[in-house]
Amino acid sequence: MGRPPSPRRRSTEMAANPAALRRKQKMAEAAASCPPVDQQVRVVVARPAFTQQQFQKQFDYTEPKPKTNSELVAEHFRDNCAPNGDCVANTLTRYLPILAWLPAYSIKNDLFGDIIAGVTVAIMHVPQGMAYALLARIPPIHGIYMAFFQCLLYVIFGTSRHVSVGTFAVTCIMTGKVVMEYSEPQPNAPNGTEQVLYDPVLVATTVSMAVGIVELVMFALRIGALTVILSDMLVKGFTTGAAVHVLMSQVKSLFGLTLPRYTGPGKLIKTFVAILRNAFSANPAAMVISGTAISVLVFNNEYLKPKAAKRTKFPIPIELIVVVIGTVASYFGDLHGNYQVQVIGNVTTGLPKPTNPIFSLIPNILMDAVIIAIIAYSVSLSMAQLFAKKHEYVVDANQELIAYGVGNIASSFFACAPMAASLSRSLIMENVGGRTQASGIITSSILLVVLLWLGPLFQVLPNCVLSSIIVVSLKGMFMQFSDLKQVWRTSRADAVIWFTTFAAVVGLDIDIGLAVGVAVSVVVLLLRNQKPETALLGNIDGTDIYLDVKKYKAAEEEDNVKIFQFGGPLHFCNRDYFRQRVIELTGLDPIQYKSFVAKLESQARSAAMKEQLKLKKARRNPQKESSKKTGGGFFKETKLDPSVEKPESAQKRAQKEGIANGGYDNSDEKTGSHESAADAVAQVRQEVKINMMFSHLIFDMTSVGFTDTASTRSLVSLLKEYEAIDVSCYLVGCNETVLRILACCSCPLGEERFFPTVHDTVVSIRARAADPDAQSTSSGMS
Repeated sequence: MGRPPSPRRRSTEMAANPAALRRKQKMAEAAASCPPVDQQVRVVVARPAFTQQQFQKQFDYTEPKPKTNSELVAEHFRDNCAPNGDCVANTLTRYLPILAWLPAYSIKNDLFGDIIAGVTVAIMHVPQGMAYALLARIPPIHGIYMAFFQCLLYVIFGTSRHVSVGTFAVTCIMTGKVVMEYSEPQPNAPNGTEQVLYDPVLVATTVSMAVGIVELVMFALRIGALTVILSDMLVKGFTTGAAVHVLMSQVKSLFGLTLPRYTGPGKLIKTFVAILRNAFSANPAAMVISGTAISVLVFNNEYLKPKAAKRTKFPIPIELIVVVIGTVASYFGDLHGNYQVQVIGNVTTGLPKPTNPIFSLIPNILMDAVIIAIIAYSVSLSMAQLFAKKHEYVVDANQELIAYGVGNIASSFFACAPMAASLSRSLIMENVGGRTQASGIITSSILLVVLLWLGPLFQVLPNCVLSSIIVVSLKGMFMQFSDLKQVWRTSRADAVIWFTTFAAVVGLDIDIGLAVGVAVSVVVLLLRNQKPETALLGNIDGTDIYLDVKKYKAAEEEDNVKIFQFGGPLHFCNRDYFRQRVIELTGLDPIQYKSFVAKLESQARSAAMKEQLKLKKARRNPQKESSKKTGGGFFKETKLDPSVEKPESAQKRAQKEGIANGGYDNSDEKTGSHESAADAVAQVRQEVKINMMFSHLIFDMTSVGFTDTASTRSLVSLLKEYEAIDVSCYLVGCNETVLRILACCSCPLGEERFFPTVHDTVVSIRARAADPDAQSTSSGMS
């Protein structure tokens, strides 16, 4: 390393570089002007007040030119389909991520962690796969088939380094619902109706095929973003309700009961009643085995596991230990023969032969497949994004659709149910140091050994042991109940979504409950967007800060000015709410006001006309008028006797003699009457305008991200109504989209009525009020 430059050398370099010298001087001035840390920092900004047009001109705004459809298509093909080596390589690595991460694999940094993670997850796959296969109502060995094939496929197509795919409790129980419907006799079927029943494994593989097709269609249409309607609260409520279904489905195996099968809404309640009725016919041996297995698992999870975690990253494979002990005890004790304990039964060795799903069944199960696809993808993607954020890498949401779609379709030919990511296995993989997707290769290799040689060892494994593993694993889902109290305090709308989804899943059925949860979420979303926060703003004296006058006592409203703030998008659902809140907060309804003013004008005009008519009649009846006011002076002056001659003839004679009263001229009468009525109306208008609460109305549109045509037309109509009663309107903080739609909808305001900030608007109004000779913004009507 060289020595640092001397002070003389640095000063010479500075002198040779004036720009660097100026920067150093500015930094020194800024440092000198900074107050101590314990002093309050003040912000002082001096600039002219801009209208929106002046603001854009001052800072060289250039409106982006929208691209035509042909330009967009050409750009897409140019960027993605150019016939060159880079494009082909990018396309291959995009759709086959293994080609991207495998060449860059670091044996030194990644191999050890991947081996440990792969072995650990494979050990978990064996008991969990067999247990969750029972939820799908297929033989337990098929759970290991799923783990082998689907892990291997995800290694090729997946982009997450830490998720463990295969069996998942929620998707397995939803698959089991479909399997039960088409492979077992329906108790509610009409008498005499022939039921076509299929093999349970073929039904499960058909569901997997249909789910894969749905996921690939979602990728092709780029509608994977639709899964955002499944909010966290909805997913938590749904999975907790599904956990209740899982628990109830395992009671039969835990207690060795024989229960009738129920379908349709309310089946969980019927199953619970049946359990109570058959409680005394439980198998004591199965109860003892279940109690022992659950106790061992809970003791490990609650006591041993936390202590072991402090000493080593490798978890105790307690599920596998329980399976081995249960298998050994069943084999030497002949639990099936001596105590009638249900066991797994025949387990084939080797890999399954490729078999076609039942393609004719796909239309019948399509809606179930859509629901399973959305649930599996949403849960798996959220898990993958969680790990990606923690370890700072990117998960491609669209590529994940390809991974799950191809994985489900390909594995459906090998006796597999739909795949999803498991939270428990994924957490273990991440905790023990998994680094890349290569851990899936290790997992599949170990599972292949199990399938080829070790499978028959599990033939005597009691079903109640697998059910015990399932029940204990549900703790994480049931612990979500503890979040409900906090959710209620944070957002009652979210709590309603959580509880409604849970209640519908438990009380009705899984698919119906999900539909109810989605409907409630959409309604809550619409209500939130339909009624955003609104406020009247006031100025903090001496600043350019404007706050809600109801929340901040220091904020004071401007004289003769109302500032209305709308805190959300403006669309057809909330356009009436927007108008209603403007009227409520300002206290001025332009239509009612105009009607009231018109009524006053009509009354004033009518009173003036009556007065003129009364005067006209009085002049036409000189006797009454003279007796009341002039004492008959007119007739004395004309020397006419009204008692002898009618007033009309007296008038004619007087006109002939040149002494008629000018007030009797018809044209003069009409003119005088019109001028009096117009004066009365003008006086009413002037009095009403003087008594009006405000003359300027500012709409703060800073938080309005977008508007649609219907709401913009409603806004334009409201602006016209206020302008018609001499209230000058201003729009503040409109983005380019809002400005463009306003222009298309013939906004009545001129360019001088649009401002970038509220303070610019208020300053301009103050300036014009102080200088009436300045150009008035009230001429903004176009």
